[in-house]
Amino acid sequence: MGSHTTVAKSRYVELDGMRALSVLAVFLFHITPAMTAISRIGWDPHVAIGRYTIRPPMTVAEYIVHLNVGVQIFFVLSGFLITSMFVRPHLEGRALPSGIGYAIRRATRVFPAYWLVLFVAGVTWFGLVESVDGTTVPMLRFPLPFGLWKHLTLTYMYFREQLIPGYGVNYGGLPVAWSLVVEITFYGFVPCWLLLCKAARAASSSRRLLIGALSCIPVGIVCGVVSAYGGEWAMRTPLGGVVSVFGNALISLGIGMALAVVAAAAHNDPDLSTKLRRLGERAGIWWAGAAMVYLVLAWPDSNYIDATSGELLWRQLVQPVVAGVLIAPFVLAPGAKSAIHRALRVRVLIWVGTISYGVYLWHILAINKMVVGRSLTEYNVLEASLLVTAMWLVTISLAAASWYFVERPLLNLAGRLGSRSNAVVAEAS
Repeated sequence: MGSHTTVAKSRYVELDGMRALSVLAVFLFHITPAMTAISRIGWDPHVAIGRYTIRPPMTVAEYIVHLNVGVQIFFVLSGFLITSMFVRPHLEGRALPSGIGYAIRRATRVFPAYWLVLFVAGVTWFGLVESVDGTTVPMLRFPLPFGLWKHLTLTYMYFREQLIPGYGVNYGGLPVAWSLVVEITFYGFVPCWLLLCKAARAASSSRRLLIGALSCIPVGIVCGVVSAYGGEWAMRTPLGGVVSVFGNALISLGIGMALAVVAAAAHNDPDLSTKLRRLGERAGIWWAGAAMVYLVLAWPDSNYIDATSGELLWRQLVQPVVAGVLIAPFVLAPGAKSAIHRALRVRVLIWVGTISYGVYLWHILAINKMVVGRSLTEYNVLEASLLVTAMWLVTISLAAASWYFVERPLLNLAGRLGSRSNAVVAEAS
């Protein structure tokens, strides 16, 4: 999603590779229905131990269904990159980013590409979703004119009137846009968080800032519990929307914020930097740990859509851990020589990571338009594989066009406008 910064471009090249893998994971998660034949591949063993029967996850579907962990990886990345923009200059005694310049760059990163996809989806009518009473409603259904305005400003998930009657928590609009609501909210949250730390005299040292960042995690856990067990209140009230949408993401965002504080502290402490680099260079160990946690995540035999409140909470708690462990080695030891570090610096991955925001936005539209006229369960393995490949190529093409003709030119313009606003602020001070 939209969280590229100069910090990332100057040092953390591997994070672009992580973006590529994350958006691929989200893509595979969303085309799971089209991969019915593929997802059945595997076997179904039942291991008897005394009176108990253990069923390890051995089918592809049981792993694909948790690939939405890619969204949590994006949140950890945003937590790290956006917080770094404020924490590092603060600890080094430099001026913080101009509020105007920061707002211009962040808005330009998110809104133009999103508006383009929303417009195209609206013109093509996108598709229908089935409500709980068996009827169908348009995917982009929202009341005009205020419903459209709330979608355009990415605030729609905080308003109860955006709920589609008979379809629970579906708010209309682009299905992936809920995460953009989190991003936009987080862009405003980080400066407020730093000001709060200053007011509480918790911003005087990196250790206190780290405590402030880590404090977001228990808040996110509480919000996750409320989201999972809050029932109608969590789904249908504005405050419940804030808790369920943004508060629920604070676990991943808090992990990213903590990594940002640690990296900023290491930047000014050679001894700490050396110790952390030695730790981060062992990326294979980190990823093996993440794989074990992911195996634990995939172990419960449950359906994603029909998950119980307990299963939903379990995913909300475990997925951020997977995301944080996957990203940590590239924050602690950027540019290291491990095989995983080198793999994430491959040019094609960096390129996909660069256009990943467009991939994230366009892939749902590509999937919706390319799976037509046939039941998804009718595809065999070969047909499903060819269909998925075609969807990916179409998505990549649309995302590349969006990047080169819309996003990059506007980001360059926003950078110039942001630089001018910084200069004005410097002259005024």
